[in-house]
Amino acid sequence: GFMERAQSSQDVPGRLKLTVTGPFLAIEQTGLIGYGVGTTHQAIGFLDVGAPLAPPAESELQRIVLEIGPIGLFLILWIRLSVVRRLWKTLSRIRGTPWQPYVTAAFLFALISVPGNLVFNHIHHLFYWFMAGTGLSADEWARKNSLMGQKQM
Repeated sequence: GFMERAQSSQDVPGRLKLTVTGPFLAIEQTGLIGYGVGTTHQAIGFLDVGAPLAPPAESELQRIVLEIGPIGLFLILWIRLSVVRRLWKTLSRIRGTPWQPYVTAAFLFALISVPGNLVFNHIHHLFYWFMAGTGLSADEWARKNSLMGQKQM
């Protein structure tokens, strides 16, 4: 059960491998659209939904594929990578400003969160968007500041 897994670390390589291979294994089971939103929730077994239950999944990416299919997984990863890309552009634009440490932290947090547990961990999700919003607001600050500098010349 859970206590055995929490106290043992013998299957770490297998669990790391599952993070990458899990979504591809789930695609074989779901087709293009998945089982539906919420079908991998822990409490779904207590509900009489009348539809087939999604198979158990451990990694978030695998759960996303099971719920909303590979198209949904692509969209979620595209959004996450777009945020990382924007934060990288912002970071290169604001070097040497007071915003640099904040944007660096936001960029690193967004980067390590690409394969992370954002959809099913609500606290991490809130923190992710707070950090991304802070980092991206620095981009707006840099643009306004550069326009002010050009007007003063």
